[in-house]
Amino acid sequence: MSQSLSAPAGFVRGALVSATTASHPRTAYLTGLRGYAALGVVAIHTGMGGIGSLGEFFASLVNHGKYGVSIFFVLSAYSICLSLAGQKTIRLRPYWMRRISRIIPLYFTLLIVAWLIGYQSYWGDVLNRPHDLTSLLGHFSFYNILDVRYANNALGVEWSIPVEFFFYVFLPGMVLLSRRFWGGLVLLVLCHGCQKVSCFLPSYIEPQSGYQYLEGIWRPFAYVWCFAAGVLACAVATRHTQFKQWFERRPFFAASLGVWLGTLAFYSEVPHAFYSVLCIALIFTAGPANRLSRCLLENRVQLFFGNISFSMYMCHHMLWKLLSPHLSGSSPCKFVQYFIVLCVVSLLTYTLLEYPFFHKKTRGGMQ
Repeated sequence: MSQSLSAPAGFVRGALVSATTASHPRTAYLTGLRGYAALGVVAIHTGMGGIGSLGEFFASLVNHGKYGVSIFFVLSAYSICLSLAGQKTIRLRPYWMRRISRIIPLYFTLLIVAWLIGYQSYWGDVLNRPHDLTSLLGHFSFYNILDVRYANNALGVEWSIPVEFFFYVFLPGMVLLSRRFWGGLVLLVLCHGCQKVSCFLPSYIEPQSGYQYLEGIWRPFAYVWCFAAGVLACAVATRHTQFKQWFERRPFFAASLGVWLGTLAFYSEVPHAFYSVLCIALIFTAGPANRLSRCLLENRVQLFFGNISFSMYMCHHMLWKLLSPHLSGSSPCKFVQYFIVLCVVSLLTYTLLEYPFFHKKTRGGMQ
């Protein structure tokens, strides 16, 4: 009897340890950055308890949460490039098994849950695309890369998943190109051409609806520079390790944070490319030798948010819409109640869907 109980207990204990530690201590700051990106997206979708009403700076802080997805894309490309750095020939089968096990279990499960309870996002209502069997097939087949009416109609945040999978197809080639100087130049030219592709794709949203701009936001081509930035930054960091280590100093990291705070103070809107560059600056200036970055990015709380960041991102919008009508008290009180539930649900989905399929198998390695 004790042996039958020890296995589940060991599994749960392993999941909890995994959720509060870094899989690779040398790059724990990447996990911390993911946590901040997830918190930013939660802020833009929930208002963070009305914190934006405290002044222009806080309003800008909440609004800048929408750039969290761009940071996710840069971090994804950078960490995947690190995992492939030691391979002279990229083995596609293990590569795709890791990518699928990272995304699909949680993504497909939440889509099915939303379908079973009859839930659909705000955009499902606006674009008149209910989350039915057709929607499920559109998500499972990634057809919603083209028909963006089904890109975000289920969970309210899932548009980024087909974008990510689209670039998974090209990341091995991008990594190989980045290993040579001329290849990096070719990559830049290809990225510029990729941005023009969207002009030739069919439009699925009626012009009179006023929502055609969503095709530019929810299709992959607008984010090519996020993935290119992550790949090229990793190529520099792995080929010139002394260059990366030289920048891992508190003054450089503090300067990067200063630029971010200054941007919040003076600009409510910035190009997505700005956050790609800022993310690379933080990656290059953070590291084990930097006490300030360790304090801000590698503490247990931030590592917890970073490890459950994918679950937080995928669950937060649906939870907010389902819970907010039933929460009591002031706006800050409602947000605290919601955030506690979000952390509990995210930890559960991490334990049941992320840890067994991916993290348990990759502890000690890069994602």
